[in-house]
This record gives sequence, C-alpha cells and structure tokens, in this order.
Amino acid sequence: MNGTKLWLLACLPLALAACGMNDTDAEEDDPTDGAAADTMAAATFPPPAPMDTAAGAAAPMTVQMSPVGSSGVSGQANLMENASQTQVAVQLTGMQPNSRHAGHVHQGTCDAPGSVVAPLPEITANSTGDGTATEQVAVPLATVMNGQHIIVYHEAGGNPGAPVVCGAIPGHSM
Repeated sequence: MNGTKLWLLACLPLALAACGMNDTDAEEDDPTDGAAADTMAAATFPPPAPMDTAAGAAAPMTVQMSPVGSSGVSGQANLMENASQTQVAVQLTGMQPNSRHAGHVHQGTCDAPGSVVAPLPEITANSTGDGTATEQVAVPLATVMNGQHIIVYHEAGGNPGAPVVCGAIPGHSM
C-alpha cells in the first residue's frame, strides 16, 4: 500500500472514535435511551414556552356531550382558539334519522342552562342519526372556559326546543 492509503487507514479508527461510532461507544452514546437521551434533550431542545394566559390563549379541548333525559343523543365538541374567536366542531350520534337540531353555547350548567352566548349551526342527522357541524363563534375560548358555559343541542322541530344533549365546558386549570 502506498503512504496515503496507510494514513487514511490509520485515521479511520480515530475518526470513528471521535464520532462515537465504534462498537463500545455506540451503545453508551445511544441518544434514544437512558440518561444520555435526557441530557441531550435538555441541552438541545428547551421545554416549550408557557402559554400566554394574560393574552387569553388557551389549549384546544374536547367537551364530552351527554344525553339529556332519555334522548340517547351523545357526542363531543372540539373547541380551539382561532385569533380572538373559538372554532367549535360538534359530532353527535343517536339523533332521529334526518332530524334537524339547533345548537348554542349557553351560560350556566347542564342542570340549569342560562342565556345563549353564541348560536351554533344546525345539525341535520343523516339516515343513521349521526351529524356534524363546525362554526367559528365570536367569543374567545378563554371567555367560555370559566366553568360556567355549556354547549347544548335541542330537540328537532322545536324553536329551539328542549335540550337533547349537553356538554359542560371546563374552567381554566391554573
């Protein structure tokens, strides 16, 4: 072999050792296990900044919708802040096929609904009694996250009719 090739062969173990790629060091330096991963994550990836609650920012949330009385209607509502508004996406099941149901964000509790804060789009059930609706309401999520707001959908054909499903929007967890 000529001198250049010998020099490269001599440097290869040093390069591998420096990169942590020899057999014994590869096991110890594996960033996917144990303390090495914790140290690496802490050093290179700082924790996310805390949410700006002063500006009204709030995390997205899911509200479980429970039947009122013996309606059999249930589902969930997903709430997500969008600028100073709240996007509300509702999915319901157990409605009468092809029925239409008005919905609202109300003040109060499921046991004692209060005044309407924001209307939600009507949900028309499909042939199996399922339906969805999505709406952007002009109320910040932080405003309805005080433990005193609910999402209600009402019986079909009413104006708006008695509640058939209700979900309490939880308060802030500070």
